[in-house]
This record gives sequence, structure tokens and C-alpha cells, in this order.
Amino acid sequence: MTKKLTDKQSKFIELLPTLNMNVSECCKQLNIGRSTYYEWLDKSDAFKQKRDDAQESLYDLVEDKIYEQIKGGNTTMLIFFAKTKMKRRGYVETQQIENISDEPMVINFTTAKPVGEIKVTKGKG
Repeated sequence: MTKKLTDKQSKFIELLPTLNMNVSECCKQLNIGRSTYYEWLDKSDAFKQKRDDAQESLYDLVEDKIYEQIKGGNTTMLIFFAKTKMKRRGYVETQQIENISDEPMVINFTTAKPVGEIKVTKGKG
């Protein structure tokens, strides 16, 4: 793994935020293939770190805009924030599935983490 950026890698990192983190456009402007970009990520810790830092800066900017919208009274943004950042306080969307027939219902799903017990009840039909 390389520690120092090449000139082209440095130009890429400089250009990336100005193109809204659009990797394809950045590669195009520097006349390199996407495969070169992925090779840099794989082989250069320094490049990967700089790219990650640029991505985090974009996330910070987006969060700043979200906070501005919330402070300005944007109810939609307030709800979005609560559902994504305040889940442990109970602001969570839930799904309810009702079986309104007498036939058994089979539900298959995959979760990223164990969810504990799941109860399936017959709905009122």
C-alpha cells in the first residue's frame, strides 16, 4: 500500500468535490478509466483516506442543509430527520401485514441483524 499520492491522484482528489463526488466525470476529465480509480482505492491507503475525507465533507454539507431546513420549519425534513436519526427514541416507520383470508400466510424476509421474536396474528376481515 502506498502512502503518498501521485500528481494525478492529487488532482483527482482536488477535482472530486467540485464535481459533486461524481467519480465517472472526474475520471473523464482526467482521462483515466474507472478501473484506475478502483485500483487506486485498493492499492493506496492515502488515496482512499483522502477520498473518504472528501465524501465525509459532502455528508457534513448535506447535514448542514438538513439542519437549516429543520430550523426554517420544514416539516418534511423534520420528519425525515426523526425517522433516520432518532429511531431509538421511537421515531420508526413500521409495516403491518394483515391476513384477511382463512388461508395460512407465509412471510419470507431477510434482516441484517437478528430481530428477536416476530408475531404473526390474523387480522380482522
